Amino acid sequence: MIKLDYINVMDFWSKRYRNEGALWGYTPSVCAKTACDMIPDESDVLDIAAGYGRDIAYLAKKGHHVTGIDTSHVGIDYARDLLSNDSDVDVTLHEADFLSFPIEKQYDAVLCHRMLHLISKPDDIEKFVEKVFAATKVGGYIFIAARNPHDFSNDQMQEVEKGVAEYKNRPGHRISFWEEKRYKEIFGTHFDIIACEETSEIECSANPVASHITLMIARKTASEMTKTKPFRVIN
Repeated sequence: MIKLDYINVMDFWSKRYRNEGALWGYTPSVCAKTACDMIPDESDVLDIAAGYGRDIAYLAKKGHHVTGIDTSHVGIDYARDLLSNDSDVDVTLHEADFLSFPIEKQYDAVLCHRMLHLISKPDDIEKFVEKVFAATKVGGYIFIAARNPHDFSNDQMQEVEKGVAEYKNRPGHRISFWEEKRYKEIFGTHFDIIACEETSEIECSANPVASHITLMIARKTASEMTKTKPFRVIN
């Protein structure tokens, strides 16, 4: 599990979902909307850090076969409730941390919306990229959105290392910012970067200020596959 010094991440998000409900409403994220515009019908989709299921519901109702992973049992329960009246959708849910979850199949598309910035250790970032690569079919797409440097707040944060900030009132809660250059440096060795787009959405329903994010769209190509080991289960 991604660890913060001040809090257990699973408890943190479970408490937020329990107290605040649908933090970002039920409108799909930019990752999900962009994916639906690009991927084939009835695609196999992996949603990393799926939360309470807003993107899972959107993708599944569009006819895609969706697997969602999240560390929060409350989020997973909410996702099940959200889909309880849709018996014709194909959804699989896992309460788990992606970094330790075994990748046993590959997907046409992999999504991760507003989670990557919570990973600040280089080894964990490297493992995240490797696991996303392993989970993506050749020719498949990835859609990853994370907070960018425009989200740094002098009032709330202090820089602890280049590109990484920590909340002043929450020691251990670090944000690792992502922008186009960083995506290309780290993901570009494994994927063809199609586009990086800066956008924003509300921080949350209770605090509807803009949260600045960068969306990366990339594709795993056959030529990239030749540079890696054959697909295997990664634990």
